[in-house]
Amino acid sequence: MKKYHHVFDKHPLLVSTSILTIIIFLIYANSFPVGFHFDDLLSIVHNRNIQQWDSFLDMSFWANPNNRPLGYFSFALNYAIHGLNPAGYHLVNILIHLINALLAFKLTVLLLQFKKPEYSFRRLHTVALIAAVLFAMHPLQTMAVTYIVQRLTLMAAMFYLTGIYSYLKARLPGNEISARRRMFYFSITGLAFILGMMSKQIVISMPLMLLMAEWLIVQPAENKTPVWIRISAALTGIVVVVLLVTGLMPSETDKISRADYLMTQSVVLIEYIKLIFWPVHLNLDHFLPVQNSFFTTGVISGTLLFLWMLASIFFLRKKGYALASFGIAWFLIALSVESTFIPISDVMFEHRLYLPLAGFITVAVIHLDLVWTVKRWTMPMLLVIIMVFYGWRTIDRNDDWQDEYTLWNKSMKQYPENPRAVNSVGLALKKKGNISQALEYYNKALTLEPEMVEATFNRGIIYFELGDYRTALEAFNEVISKVPGKMDAIAFRALTYGHIGLYEESLADFNAYVAVDPTSPKIYMQRGIVHEMAGNFTEAIDDYTRSMKLDLSNTILLINRSRVYFRIGRLQEAYDDIIKAAEAGHQTDPRYVEDLKASLGITD
Repeated sequence: MKKYHHVFDKHPLLVSTSILTIIIFLIYANSFPVGFHFDDLLSIVHNRNIQQWDSFLDMSFWANPNNRPLGYFSFALNYAIHGLNPAGYHLVNILIHLINALLAFKLTVLLLQFKKPEYSFRRLHTVALIAAVLFAMHPLQTMAVTYIVQRLTLMAAMFYLTGIYSYLKARLPGNEISARRRMFYFSITGLAFILGMMSKQIVISMPLMLLMAEWLIVQPAENKTPVWIRISAALTGIVVVVLLVTGLMPSETDKISRADYLMTQSVVLIEYIKLIFWPVHLNLDHFLPVQNSFFTTGVISGTLLFLWMLASIFFLRKKGYALASFGIAWFLIALSVESTFIPISDVMFEHRLYLPLAGFITVAVIHLDLVWTVKRWTMPMLLVIIMVFYGWRTIDRNDDWQDEYTLWNKSMKQYPENPRAVNSVGLALKKKGNISQALEYYNKALTLEPEMVEATFNRGIIYFELGDYRTALEAFNEVISKVPGKMDAIAFRALTYGHIGLYEESLADFNAYVAVDPTSPKIYMQRGIVHEMAGNFTEAIDDYTRSMKLDLSNTILLINRSRVYFRIGRLQEAYDDIIKAAEAGHQTDPRYVEDLKASLGITD
């Protein structure tokens, strides 16, 4: 133990990095086989922007933070290296999580240097390491780390932590840092803000967090609050009010009013606090009803909790507990973008706690160390118990993510009235080949929410695959009437029209799809088949050719194109295509090949 203390005292960052690396890779080792789930499919698997790189060459794409360009660029790099092998994506997520844990460690050290200068070197770094370990191990973090698309949250948190840490480094007393180094850290703060905004818009709250860091950490509690801080805080409030009054405050959905969303978030706040202290009922899709009345127990309780936390920031600072004030301020500000005035369709997601937990856990550990003055030997025992619990829950939760059916079935059991969870169980069952059961769950989802487009669409696909094209067509027509721009429904309707011989309607749908997305090899292939069935042979050849140009691996279409060439008498081209298809490893009809040879006078 003495030898460990000696190494830790000499190389605290190296030792902490080693410990965090071992712990994080141990508890997330079973996440590597986890496949793509939920929004991963749209954002990664079916996102041709990250597969073709065209968007990243357009500067306007990078200039719009709504595109989250840096985050998606990281997915594009993953795709270039790993294709759709999820292990590579998980490795990057885990490494970013490790970086964030190290940033939490460094930030904790810095906070203690500001507010607890009397701490010994060892105590300071030990407290910081404990905070970083608990942040890294908390089971709530699994949704941000294991759910691949939430790398956006991980990256935003990384730049957020970097920005706050750099600002506080720049604000160290003059005798501890040179003017040049101070400017360097200020520059890093500005760069971190820009890169963070290019990852996820939650970083917009960083300036307010910097203001809180200045007021609660840098400025002595006994001093009067500087005028510039008061003015900055007032201006922040004015900007928020102006945005709300003028209607310029952004909104992800217009189906929930700002007032209803704010009231709902008061209920969500209680749920978040419960999950932080008892992370047992974790769920991919928490189903909380939107609140439209203030006079309910949940809304009133949540509002009182929020007001108590807000008042505590001022009260605790006044009493000399600035670090506690900062922890509460961190939690509320980091959560503010997604949990106050900006309505979002999904009112609650666990990954939204990733960044708030960084400050919350850090300050909680610091104060636990401060108040635990009696029987301090019991503190390591408590820490071990918490770590074992966190580790077990994290590994167990990652096991849930291994199987789509398990993941959604657990979600549905907790919220049986959640139509999205029920529909997703149906999808998982369909992938397992349980068609009849899947249809039952789609119907159940539609019973819970009759206007649910996704369940109607999924039911249409099952009828299509069962050959009941008329019923499938009714489902796809219903979907398109509700969401005219749903391109996958248009594609399936085009296929359905083709199967029932309505070629003109089929081609009209395919043309509408191509007008929106001219880069889909699958659509060109399918339209080519319909053109061939309709006798439009020149158009069929053009579509087969386009499809193969967009997807060089789709050499099976050489057989289709050969067949069309044969039908219009272009025998040499038909022969060339069928030979290429055979060379590519596809099974061809020997009699067809021999007929072509005979017609062309080719002898072996």
